[in-house]
Amino acid sequence: MQRRRKDSFSLQFKSRARSRSIKNEWRKLLYLKQNYPDNYIDRALFLKSLKKNSTVVKYSYWNISNDFSLVSLHLCNVLMVYCFFVYSYSHNNALLSFCVTLATITIYLCFYRLNPNAFGFAADAIDHFKLFKSSVVIISFLLSLSPILKSLTNSISSDSIWALSFWLCILNILTNNYQFSNNTKDNNKNKDNYTYSIVAFNIQFSNLIVLASRLSSIIQVFCFILISIQFISIYPIFQHHLRIYNKSRPHKNSNKFLFVSYFILSTAFFFNLFKHSNSIWILIVFWFSLNFLILFIFPLYFIYLQNFKNELQGPWDPAKPIYQ
Repeated sequence: MQRRRKDSFSLQFKSRARSRSIKNEWRKLLYLKQNYPDNYIDRALFLKSLKKNSTVVKYSYWNISNDFSLVSLHLCNVLMVYCFFVYSYSHNNALLSFCVTLATITIYLCFYRLNPNAFGFAADAIDHFKLFKSSVVIISFLLSLSPILKSLTNSISSDSIWALSFWLCILNILTNNYQFSNNTKDNNKNKDNYTYSIVAFNIQFSNLIVLASRLSSIIQVFCFILISIQFISIYPIFQHHLRIYNKSRPHKNSNKFLFVSYFILSTAFFFNLFKHSNSIWILIVFWFSLNFLILFIFPLYFIYLQNFKNELQGPWDPAKPIYQ
């Protein structure tokens, strides 16, 4: 009987001691009155929830190279615009410019007819008449604006125009949107739409106006601006949706084939225009070296920089709101 009483007394004493320790346990709450100073820190819990490089992702070299190809693709677009301007400026052939513009529009219309989703429209929600009317309004506006653009910079020397165009081109390359994101887990369909960089687009359009003012005829100005807008606005949309199509089907490589073909086409066009120049081979070597750095060297350097990433996360970080 005495042993049982001692055992029950010891159990009661231990339970009371545990309850006291629980009541006296330090909690990280300032509004509670505790028997601890305000700057007290429990050493057992200190840095317990510290996380290091929890958001670091292992990148694949070829995926990074594919993302870096967006930079090279934009450079090809810029090169095509300048090549078309140089050809129009030097040859003064308005009929050929009009034919090239008409052929380019026809190609885009055929592609739109085959795949309307590539331009951000749902196949069952297309108003063809409204789309045609908008296209006619834009083309008519450019055609009516061409005489004004042709005489816009008559009082400015050509050297100033070339220098201004060069710096506008550099700003456009630096401010362009090179981001490609397609989260298949997200149900938001707007994620698949191509997003322009408004600043880069306005800079490039200003560059087109500056260059078009140096052409000799109204038809040349109209054709140059129209086909250049297709290069800088419609073709990136086509390439963007082609990448989405290939991402959902890994065995497809149509976007890579199109990129290589477009790169060869722009290089051949550039070489054909400047083949009689003394510095053509220097320019060609520079062009290939620049794209080689962008497509193969810069991805390696990007992956190498991930080794030096040191990101710390803990309970002291500010909360990030989640919008629903």
